[in-house]
Amino acid sequence: MGVDPYVPNYDEEDDFVKHVTDSLGGEPDLALNLLSELVQENFSQFNNSQLVRSFSSDFFDENFDTFDFIFVDGNHKFEFVTRDLEGSWNALEVGGILAGDDYLWPEVREAVESFASRKSRRVHFASNEPNGYPIWYINR
Repeated sequence: MGVDPYVPNYDEEDDFVKHVTDSLGGEPDLALNLLSELVQENFSQFNNSQLVRSFSSDFFDENFDTFDFIFVDGNHKFEFVTRDLEGSWNALEVGGILAGDDYLWPEVREAVESFASRKSRRVHFASNEPNGYPIWYINR
């Protein structure tokens, strides 16, 4: 399951949309539509996979499914990361893994550490990339 709105400029500090537009060409809206189609095409090769074009907060408000693994990579502001973590946790199976990247972004790190502390969990790392995108995870 993938959840992403594929809309430009929802996180003005993130250069992702610029990189996509530079790579795929066109206006940001068109480039993100194309990216969404490419991701959906790649998802289609896996059984039981789905791409939902939505903001994660909307998805988790309407979702009643649970998942073994959730990877968070959304808006990097503290309030949005916290909302994604809470929504993900509620949809995560006991024994599942909640993971994400961009740990070196200050507000991401603060939100992940605060969340883990509230849940009495430890933050682990699957990678320690020097580029600022280390993969973190928390066991439920």
